[in-house]
Amino acid sequence: MSNRNLKHSLRSTLASLALASSLTGVVAACSADAPTVTQVPSSISVQAPEAATAEGVSFYYEGTKTSVKITDAAVLFAACTLNTSDTTKIVDFVNKTLKAGPIQDSDVTGLGDPLKPAISDFTGDGTVDCKDAAVLFAVATLGAGAPADKVNGFLSGTLKLPEVKVTQTQLDTFFTTPATPTPTPTPTPTPTPSIVVTPSSLTLPALSTATLDIKPNVAPAGGKLVLSVVSTDSTIASIAGSSTLTFPVGSTSAQQVTVSGVATGTASIVVTVAGTSEATNYVGVPPVTVPVKVEPPLEAGLVVKPTEVSAQVGSTVTFSVAPTQPPLNGNLVVSVVSNNPTVATVNLPTLTFPEGNTAPQVITVTGVGVGEATITIERAATTTATNYPTTIASKTVKATITAGPPVAPKTIFVEPGATGDGSSPLSPANFAAAFTAAKTLQQATPNLPVILKVVGVGTENLPGTVTEVNAVNNGTITIQPEPNAAGGLASVKLLGNFSIGSAVTVNDITIKLNGFDLIIKGKASKLVVEDSGGAVEQVTVATGATVTDSTITLRNDFNAATNKGDQLIVKGILKNSTVVANANAAQTAIIKLAGKLDGVTFSCKISAGDLDNDGTPDGPGVCIEATAAGAQIINSKVDFEADRGNSRIPGAITPSVVDAGTNGVTIIGSVLNRIGSTKVGAFAVNHRGGALVVQNSTIDLGAPDNAASLDDPADPSDAPDDISRAVSSNANSGSIILTGNVFRGYNRDGKFVVEILNVLGSTPQQIANNQFQITNPNTIGIRSFRASSELTAQYATGSGNTFGAARRAVEDN
Repeated sequence: MSNRNLKHSLRSTLASLALASSLTGVVAACSADAPTVTQVPSSISVQAPEAATAEGVSFYYEGTKTSVKITDAAVLFAACTLNTSDTTKIVDFVNKTLKAGPIQDSDVTGLGDPLKPAISDFTGDGTVDCKDAAVLFAVATLGAGAPADKVNGFLSGTLKLPEVKVTQTQLDTFFTTPATPTPTPTPTPTPTPSIVVTPSSLTLPALSTATLDIKPNVAPAGGKLVLSVVSTDSTIASIAGSSTLTFPVGSTSAQQVTVSGVATGTASIVVTVAGTSEATNYVGVPPVTVPVKVEPPLEAGLVVKPTEVSAQVGSTVTFSVAPTQPPLNGNLVVSVVSNNPTVATVNLPTLTFPEGNTAPQVITVTGVGVGEATITIERAATTTATNYPTTIASKTVKATITAGPPVAPKTIFVEPGATGDGSSPLSPANFAAAFTAAKTLQQATPNLPVILKVVGVGTENLPGTVTEVNAVNNGTITIQPEPNAAGGLASVKLLGNFSIGSAVTVNDITIKLNGFDLIIKGKASKLVVEDSGGAVEQVTVATGATVTDSTITLRNDFNAATNKGDQLIVKGILKNSTVVANANAAQTAIIKLAGKLDGVTFSCKISAGDLDNDGTPDGPGVCIEATAAGAQIINSKVDFEADRGNSRIPGAITPSVVDAGTNGVTIIGSVLNRIGSTKVGAFAVNHRGGALVVQNSTIDLGAPDNAASLDDPADPSDAPDDISRAVSSNANSGSIILTGNVFRGYNRDGKFVVEILNVLGSTPQQIANNQFQITNPNTIGIRSFRASSELTAQYATGSGNTFGAARRAVEDN
């Protein structure tokens, strides 16, 4: 069969699929909006096709009689329904769901691209789509002589597509009478498999990075495609991260590789098909070479974009700040000051760029009064980066603030579950109705502030159809209680996933998750978020969001099927708040941190043992996992419990309190404090790459001095191989700054408080002015793997570190 573009316009058809009872599987629409999983009508899987005709059917395609087997028709219908060319998924759907097989992969690949079939417009609606594939499958199943009512009955009853109908005339036209011949379209030539790399060449300054997009131009077939990415001279241009890329069967999505400029010169990045590749259509495909020119590094300085901004009074505008070079041997701290705060203010007085970090950071300017203000951005005196001297030039941003049309706020009165119109405290609306009323007011009036005043207490079941509260038309929404309803007395119970918009401020309200997810994009204070348990839930503080003085409670429920547990995702700022997650021992990360924890108190319980007694280690549990460079834990306290479960099973993984991952993390003025059992190993800070900064903090592992008390062979929970570290680094790249900290607890024979493994141990790290409160003389303060004697001597005697009673302060192996 020749190919023809299959047009995508089947929203109404897919609506019926989505409404039908579901079975396990994935059905995607032929439109751009793919439905979610489990949307195949269950009755399809249990009804064998009626009077199946193995020989199939003939129909007229542009005047030419074409024969189609029932299995071919089933493949086309399956591909369109699933919106995929994946042979495995199509074969499974045809054999198990449609029961039109058995077929195998070759029955699919033999048709070319099943998403581009040459079939006719059987329904006569002017579009060739999934409805026509359904009709073809129905006729192929029932036979060309089947009357229209029987075909329509099959479409409606067996395939659950009641809106797809054909007339007897349409059936006769295509399956009995030849249609008017039209020219056969020229088949589109199949492209030759090749590797596509964009851009085709790179020029970048030393100490900076650039990215390459790499993809196959033709989907891999027969197995995964593995590409090897190497530099011909890594002393000039190096590859960050993995040197291999894996593309599954059917994938042509681009993957990125980061190229780092190391030193001035030229090199090449070479992309080849790896020996481990299984894609049969990429055997012998030639490599692609990308020339890279590394120029001298940019002079240390600041990049500010844009340099002029404008806003109205009461509104905001942003600009970004970034360093030209990665900070070395410390942080670059930048001060941001408005010379006229009565006209324009900035949201942050300083920006901190950790060592090695050049990612732009954003400053928000708020218009306060009419006029102009100059915002000065310059190096702060607290900078420790050695490549950013006091002589670097400052930058300025000109902010022009205009009055804008004044808009008086509107007030809607709210009480949980009320039925009024919200016009007065005596006639309050419920929350769902108030959200709709606020949007209606703002659609009519630009820049309108709306205040939802909560005048009553109690709990409202927020319908699942109410998925968000969000301001429109440049307006804002503020939810706040009257004094008699303060203290989180008014609450909403979610009946579906819910989002708080970026222009919304929520004050003093309780939100009961009830098994659903919550996203906060705006501002919240004195918010109470409650997890009732029994389901995996997710709370997200989105980028740009700020949550203060709030309490978030999670139970650490875990779903073994999806390997997911309750999580708090912080991409914005969580400040002066309390997070409690100690009802159960977490088997995954509890807080995923890409933003900032400031003044947060966190109680958590983590595990690496076999909690469900299935012989397989669960975990590793992590209290806080850094998921992006720039993650910060400032002036916060983490009280942690470590629960190993069946700790003697092979492969049990030591849990972590803070997992810096490969992104690094900054911890300043904070406390990591073990509570509960001290017989379970735990890494207070686990570092695997990126810039790790721990300053002026206290890490208390809480274990006793007597090592023998931890090695009771009669106690299964007291495994002698349990290990704990205040800081454990297994990084192959990145940096470590440990200054002004107090490390206490876990005084065990021959064990280390701080351990730096791999190549980082042989390079100088900034470890100074720390107190190792060691009371067991056999405990070792620092193990620096492969370190030179000069470096170990520096850590022991030359950097202001103290090691208590330790006989060996530092060990080099």
